[in-house]
Amino acid sequence: MKKLLIVLCILVALIIAGCSSDNGAGEVIGSVNDENIYASEYDYYFNNIFSQYYTSYYDYILQTGVDLNDEESSKDYLANIESYSWDTVVQNALVRQIAKDDYDITLDDYYFDDLLDYGNLSFVQSKLYYNKLCDAIKAELEAEKDVTDKDIQAAYDADSDKWNTRKVSHILISISDPTNEEEVAAAKKEAEEVIAKLNDGGDFAELAKEYSDDTSASNGGALDLYFNSNGSDPEGTSSYYAEFATAAFKLAKVGDYTLTPVLTDAGYHIIKVDKIRNDFASVKDVIETSLRTVDDTTVTDTLTEKLDAAKEKAEIDRTLEFKYYTEDEEATDSGSNSDSSSDTESTK
Repeated sequence: MKKLLIVLCILVALIIAGCSSDNGAGEVIGSVNDENIYASEYDYYFNNIFSQYYTSYYDYILQTGVDLNDEESSKDYLANIESYSWDTVVQNALVRQIAKDDYDITLDDYYFDDLLDYGNLSFVQSKLYYNKLCDAIKAELEAEKDVTDKDIQAAYDADSDKWNTRKVSHILISISDPTNEEEVAAAKKEAEEVIAKLNDGGDFAELAKEYSDDTSASNGGALDLYFNSNGSDPEGTSSYYAEFATAAFKLAKVGDYTLTPVLTDAGYHIIKVDKIRNDFASVKDVIETSLRTVDDTTVTDTLTEKLDAAKEKAEIDRTLEFKYYTEDEEATDSGSNSDSSSDTESTK
């Protein structure tokens, strides 16, 4: 089990290795539904996992009585890597096939198509297919979700304040050290000077570009997020400082701005209201989108089910001969994710 956990950690942290001089795919080592699997893709995973074992976990593994410098001592680990690497290239093939056949997903031309060797390129392409497939499944699940007008009204009635939101622009005069009284006083003075310019007819967006220390300055201080009086985005997980939100909701109408600087941990803000959503009609579509939203866990669970079903029906042929892994490993705690289809010559 410890070995399995290490493998999983490695796959999460897997990085693209440097290019080799050989851009070939290598020999055919098997197929999935007549799609060839090449040695370079398998070698990519095997080599990277072994390298991560050696560079990051050598001392830890040594404490378990296994020396990666000794082949006999390392056989269980090597068998585990072989099995996991094969399972991974099989799953990559299934992801590609589901993406292409069921969702008409194709990849754009990227600069690295001619830059990376086959093993590295197949890794990147598999990641792209996986992400695009997740997006397609998410869109499909959300479209299929049954959301009625009654559901939307009920969600609004349950907590109308949650959906009473506004979008603002701001000018931030930042403070690096809140305990530095001189810096705080100077920031407040500058913020008051900006407000005076606004009172004299100054353009908020232009003043934001000139004075604001926030990244939104280049956009005239405009912030993209709608938030409620708690500072929360009802459609997501982002939020603003409570002091910021409280001040914004004291402004009565679009175009109003704070006449005194608003202090948060980031510094002093001048806040202007850009848009207000404060009735059912203005937030109905937003609530519907929220109710249709499918979380990432549901998406990955659905994809896993599709992959399991596809693997169950797939014709998987392995001509690769494992050096360390044997079918007897199937019943041991070797950390392998293989099933019988990856341990036989051909399984439908």
